[in-house]
Amino acid sequence: MRVTTFFSSLVLMATGICAPRSTHAAPVAQRVSSGTDEPGCGDTIKAALAYAALHPDRVDRLRSQAAWKDLAPILGVKARSNQSTLSLDKTTLTGGETEKATGDVVEVEISGEWNLPGLVFNPEVLDVNALVDQQRGLAQFVIDTYYARKRLLVHLTYSPATEPAALALQVLEVDELTMKLDAVTGGYFTRKRRSRED
Repeated sequence: MRVTTFFSSLVLMATGICAPRSTHAAPVAQRVSSGTDEPGCGDTIKAALAYAALHPDRVDRLRSQAAWKDLAPILGVKARSNQSTLSLDKTTLTGGETEKATGDVVEVEISGEWNLPGLVFNPEVLDVNALVDQQRGLAQFVIDTYYARKRLLVHLTYSPATEPAALALQVLEVDELTMKLDAVTGGYFTRKRRSRED
């Protein structure tokens, strides 16, 4: 009985009926073994940060602007012009005198005001620090997803499931991880894979 089952398995494998490794996993296996048709993890992180508007250059610029904002004073300028003419007639016992005074007055006032509480506790710096935390979290998500996908591809290449349903679930999991990477990169991951395959 065992010998018959063994030989029928060999016949089925030889004819390709029971060969999930070669039919379902072969394209996936080729992708992971070559590794050249996919963007690297670093490029994927850069694409995710750019898509989320968390590119390091932008965050650094925002941090610098927030830090310097309260160091510069709020300047105020006031100007006032006044023109006046004064005539004074005096009459005395000895005679009459007339005095005239004409004057133009121009006043300019420049003031500077610092926001001292903002120098000590600037809420905008805290907002930028929150962006840095988001940046770090997004990069970690991409790293975790990217390498979970790579590990699954290695598993599919070197020890794929023998049952078709289990193999299909592994392939679906690869697709799910690919879609997660596409979701955080705006489709960059799949676009780069396709452009490298062409």
